[in-house]
Amino acid sequence: MLSIEPGVESVTITGAKPESRLQLLSSNGDPVVTVVADDKGNAHIAYIPSEHGTIESFADMIGMVADGLTLPPGNYTLIDEEAGDKHETRVLAVDDHPDPSLYEQELKEGFGYLTVRDGVQLSIMVRFPNENLYGPPPWPTVVEYSGYGPSNPDAAQPGTLIANMLGFACVGVNMRGTGCSGGVFDIFSPAQSADGYDVIETVARQEWALHNRVGMVGLSYPGNSQLFVAATRPPSLAAITPLSVLDDLWRQQWPGGIYNSGFTRAWLAQRDVETQVGGMAWDLARIEAGDKTCQANQEIRSLNMEFAEFGKALENFRPALSNRRAADLVGKIDVPVYLTGSWQDEQTGSRFALMLNEFKSSPRAIFTLFNGHHPDGYSPMVISRWFEFLSFYVAKRVPQLHPMVRQLAPSQFEKRFKYVAEIEEDRFGDLVDDYEAALARYEAE
Repeated sequence: MLSIEPGVESVTITGAKPESRLQLLSSNGDPVVTVVADDKGNAHIAYIPSEHGTIESFADMIGMVADGLTLPPGNYTLIDEEAGDKHETRVLAVDDHPDPSLYEQELKEGFGYLTVRDGVQLSIMVRFPNENLYGPPPWPTVVEYSGYGPSNPDAAQPGTLIANMLGFACVGVNMRGTGCSGGVFDIFSPAQSADGYDVIETVARQEWALHNRVGMVGLSYPGNSQLFVAATRPPSLAAITPLSVLDDLWRQQWPGGIYNSGFTRAWLAQRDVETQVGGMAWDLARIEAGDKTCQANQEIRSLNMEFAEFGKALENFRPALSNRRAADLVGKIDVPVYLTGSWQDEQTGSRFALMLNEFKSSPRAIFTLFNGHHPDGYSPMVISRWFEFLSFYVAKRVPQLHPMVRQLAPSQFEKRFKYVAEIEEDRFGDLVDDYEAALARYEAE
């Protein structure tokens, strides 16, 4: 049975007759685009031609990308040309927030799923800090959100691993169309930003989340995602810590108008591999172990685009891409920001510096810039200041490293990150009982 699932600037169709033609009409009755369902009866509309046309294959999509548009929010009619049926639907905007009752979902420790505004289920992994060290809940809480494996129950991402060790509850969330999450993957899409808003609001309502406000952590991909999510201004977002980020994915792929056949091409190609059915191995293992939700969520993976080729077709920057350009969005961020970057970053380069003056709505923007490499956002120097920032703006307490963590940290850093880290002494230890005074000193630096 045909099902239409309108989302943020997109429409997903399932249950259609394979290879049937599905025409989308605007609210004025004008034809927008015709798509042909794949051999599983699925179709997805997020990009449209400047004039009505038919998309039968990924090659057709590539052909119209040069002067095409993204699907605007609004009311539409979908016509199943073979059956003659008409279906009214409404495409959402990022700012079309759901009923707040959506955010009352209970999230338990361990692996699970979180439902966002269009009904898509995102796979999550909730990790609590060690109660023997940090006591019972509530705990300061952070989210790590990307298309890597943040919800992999068997392997925490670096940001989660470190924050958890330092006393934070951590929620790893896989973007739609990745891991065990449902939906269609689309790099830095408005839907991903809206999902992030819903994630923040849901996590913040958990009884174990201190102050009912949360922060975000992550380097590179989960660093970039923070910029897009924070730009949607979730009311319960406390602060973000984007490490080793980029300002513009298009210019990252076309620096100086020349195609980047190095890291960016390889990175996008890897996303194409990992967003296939069972593409991350751990998601396949969950399916084989009986996770029916994960299996059902991957039934539309055929709709995930080949982004390595898609990006290569975008030879010219167009205004329609601006909502996927971090530099155009960071001015909306209204929470404290701790951003780091390396001038010699071998993966994302140093263009991040071009947007540093744009964080004009943030009440506190701290930038740590250094000579080094892409992963150096997790170096001891940076992590010490990162912990201070999260303590002040998420935990709302004076930063004080637990003595046992200080003792064990060097060996753990060596084991996980292949270097020995000596953690500096607490800089605000003399003000441990006076948060306001410590914060004032910190902000005066």
